[in-house]
Parts: sequence; C-alpha cells; structure tokens
Amino acid sequence: MLYTYDPILVVVSVVVAVVGAYSCFDLISQIRKHPLASHEFLLIGASFAIGGSIWSMHFLAMLAVNLPVEIRYDFFTTLVSGLASVLVTAVALLIVLPANNQNKRIAAAGVLMGLGIACMHYIGMSAIRGNCLATYSSVWVIASLLVAIVASTVALWAAVTVQRTWKRFVAALIMGLSISGMHFTAMLGTTFLSIDNAVAFAQPVISTHRLGSAIALMTFVIVGWAVQFAGD
Repeated sequence: MLYTYDPILVVVSVVVAVVGAYSCFDLISQIRKHPLASHEFLLIGASFAIGGSIWSMHFLAMLAVNLPVEIRYDFFTTLVSGLASVLVTAVALLIVLPANNQNKRIAAAGVLMGLGIACMHYIGMSAIRGNCLATYSSVWVIASLLVAIVASTVALWAAVTVQRTWKRFVAALIMGLSISGMHFTAMLGTTFLSIDNAVAFAQPVISTHRLGSAIALMTFVIVGWAVQFAGD
C-alpha cells in the first residue's frame, strides 16, 4: 500500500524533537548548578522533555503519513509507548549523571536509551488500528536501532559536556535530526498491507484529532520547559 507524507507535519515533528532535546540539555545544565535537593525535580523535567519530545515526534510524523485507509490508535498501547520513552530516558540520565567513569556511563546509557527509543517507535506502531497491517524489514529494523543508539550516545555526551548556549543548540539540532532520522529509517522498512475486510475499531481507541491534541499538549509542556530555563 503506497503512502505519502505531509511535508509541513514532517517539519513540525523535527522541530519538536529539536526543542525537546534543547530543553533536556538545558535542564541537565541546571542539575549541575542547583543544590542536590533540586535534582529530582529537574531530572523528571529532563526526562519528560526528551522522552516526551521523542514520543511527540513519532506520532506527529505518523500523523503526516497519508494512507488510503482510516487508521486510529489503541489508547493503552499508545500510553505505554509514551511511558516507555520517558522512563527509559530517566534511567539513562540517572546512569550518565555521576561524574566517575563518564565515558563508560555514556556508552551504556546511550545503548539503553537508543533501544528505548526504538521500542517506543515499534510499540507506537503496534497501536495502529484499521484496515491495514504494518510489516517490517529486518534490515531496516537493525539500521533504525543503530541510528537510535548512535543518536542517543551523542545526545547524552552533549548533555553532560556542552555548557555554552549556542553549543547546546547545535547539539540539540543534531539530536533532533538524529531522532527524526531513526523514525524515518524505520519507516523505510515499513510496509502497510491492505486488509480487505472492514475492521471494527475496538474501544478504547484514539482518533487522529484527539491524538493531535495530546501531541499539542505535550509539545506545549516541552516548550514551557525550554522557555522557563532558557535564561539561566
């Protein structure tokens, strides 16, 4: 089944990924400046910033896909994909924040976060409900895993080493493009097969309009984190 992309939504999805990455890097820099009592709050913010932006980027990019059939998303599977993204990001940041054995910690956390991003993607894809079935090429699945791991490792390295604002922006741009690259690499190996019989949507499902509203809310949260700490 052939499909096309809405270029505007593709661009918006990349922008969300970049903003989320910048928010995360900025919050990590605040963790290094603020007293230990503030770390838990800032770590949660950083986890939601990058984890939420990864989730938002994925579903914005999926909303950009124009298929000849109607699709919706299973609510609980979609929720699990978002929680997986945030939780794995939190664990990765907990691993990488201590100063000792920094390179080993970055490498380990990068692998974990990359695998988490890939899991979020394919869990999110499994939430699709409609008259089509998504299948995957094993070669492109492996390629998307490698892109996710490399992107995550670079991002975590930047998060703990880059201090200047303009450098954080460049690092966030690279991270945002890398996250988007992982998604579209995975999509290159995705084939949508048409199902002849009409499928009745099981409840609860999310319409694309409601999903778009949820993404918009998450995006506002991410941008709020960026704006709040931009001046620090």
